[in-house]
Amino acid sequence: MSQIQELLTRVLPQKTKDSIASRGAAAELKGTTITMTMDVSGKHYSYTLVDGANMEIAEAGNPNAMVAIRVSEADLTKMMQKNELDIIQMVMTELDKGKYETLKRLSGTFKAELSNDDGSKYQIEVTFNGAADPNAIFRMKTSDSAAMMRKEENPVNLFMAGAMQIEGDMQFSMATQPLFV
Repeated sequence: MSQIQELLTRVLPQKTKDSIASRGAAAELKGTTITMTMDVSGKHYSYTLVDGANMEIAEAGNPNAMVAIRVSEADLTKMMQKNELDIIQMVMTELDKGKYETLKRLSGTFKAELSNDDGSKYQIEVTFNGAADPNAIFRMKTSDSAAMMRKEENPVNLFMAGAMQIEGDMQFSMATQPLFV
């Protein structure tokens, strides 16, 4: 089993279950179904989380997923090597009723362009509920993104300080904020 396959079929699903259990979020997620697809250079992994407790994983795409994440295998491999998986992990491990409600309402696509200290960049594309528009591009340092995912930084503060640049539909960009706080 490859490291990516291990991450996406075992590690992240287990972290998701553990996080939901430790935060007591399963009770508030009762009656919900959250679907997500990861596309890693054309290889798909789909997740269906029912009632915050039951997770089904398939090595196939889900064209109707609430959240579809696209990342290259090279970028994901480098993220794994540098232990910079915060943005990938957050999508799954921080689920609660508020994020579920936000996911249901969101429609559009954003691209995260994350710059590393060595000058390299990661690109991650996230599509909500199958919609290409509206769209936005978020640019920031990987370290700022990680701090935001760990709740050490607020996205509005990063934007106001110039540490996060946003290009595209600002209303859509602001609508994604509840996912990151």
